[in-house]
Amino acid sequence: MERQIFRKSSLPDMQKAYSYSGLSRLASAPFSSEDVSSDTTSSEKRTPISARNNPEARAIFRKSSKTFYNCALLFPEEIQADIFKLYSFLRIVDDCVDSIPSRAKDLYDFMAMCQKGYAKNEVVANFLFVAHKYHFDPAWVEAFFESMESDLNPRARQTIDETLKYTYGSAEVVGLMMSKIMGVDEKGWKYAKLQGRAFQWINFIRDIKEDNELGRLYFPLEDLDKFDLKDLSAEQALDNTLNFTNFINFQLNRYHYWQAEAEKGYQYIPSGCQLPVRSAAGLYKYTAKVIANDPLVVFRRKVKPSKIRIQRLVQLAPALPRL
Repeated sequence: MERQIFRKSSLPDMQKAYSYSGLSRLASAPFSSEDVSSDTTSSEKRTPISARNNPEARAIFRKSSKTFYNCALLFPEEIQADIFKLYSFLRIVDDCVDSIPSRAKDLYDFMAMCQKGYAKNEVVANFLFVAHKYHFDPAWVEAFFESMESDLNPRARQTIDETLKYTYGSAEVVGLMMSKIMGVDEKGWKYAKLQGRAFQWINFIRDIKEDNELGRLYFPLEDLDKFDLKDLSAEQALDNTLNFTNFINFQLNRYHYWQAEAEKGYQYIPSGCQLPVRSAAGLYKYTAKVIANDPLVVFRRKVKPSKIRIQRLVQLAPALPRL
């Protein structure tokens, strides 16, 4: 029986189960750029999606993440365009749930396009092209949408396992998708998931203030109880500075453990792709260090590498454009 991933309260007029059969068909079929096309009626001619770089995808990626975008410029040119297409898709979907108010209809529209396996939206069509080309497991896409959907109606998570379920869909599957694009041996996939988890954990820590404003709490309540914190508000942190500091250090220790484990899998990454991955990891370590030195900084500003620091990274490859 097909699994129902839509809640009735989320989209009353869409009751059918989504099995991602269209994406599954694409993933199992021989690769052809003409198989992934714009959404059409039966009487319309389908338009092939170009395998060449897409300016819109590049622009969306660049605007959304200076860190990952500039690291992506260090990848071999033959896979850069596909990485841009992947991350631009991830961004537009994430924007649906991060917008105030959230854009639930857009999220479900994108979900339906992926279920069918073709789309009018160019960014989604580009993603389907990449998913087809590299044979993404449709279950990865479903897990991603499930995590994004959960952000529409935030709820507290009681245990670390509940948080890690969200992290799998929101970040670990991205590590798996990137592994397929980079040509990582399957032995390295478990480490790719851990890399995605480590990156996401720093995002959780860094974005505490922003998530408070969105009514979200990703850390399990059992962790807050451990450090006698009622919530992660600035007021609670200031009233219980030592407890909050210990809480943040506890989360940073988790990050460092997962990051160290992820690095054991770098041996499986093709040599031409190691520099961008290591560079991104280094920038996240920088963010972790800044927060460790002053945990309360998360309430004052969004901690991330400066443009100068990122520019120094890009200078590792002189031919690449700078910010």
